[in-house]
Amino acid sequence: MVGDLCSDLMRDKKFKSLHTEDEQQEFIMIVGNIHEHIQDAIIQLFKEYSGEEVVFEEEEEEEEEWI
Repeated sequence: MVGDLCSDLMRDKKFKSLHTEDEQQEFIMIVGNIHEHIQDAIIQLFKEYSGEEVVFEEEEEEEEEWI
């Protein structure tokens, strides 16, 4: 999945136009918040690339269901 994610990012014109690593990381996190089904791949990408642990916040609706 990480390979597919990287391939998709490299084809994305907006991602390719970003100049700094911080901008790219922010873009990837935004994409992950929009497309929840790729969050595991994004977490793995950050872990493999920089050793960084990223956590996506759950939707408020999901949190309320458990209360």
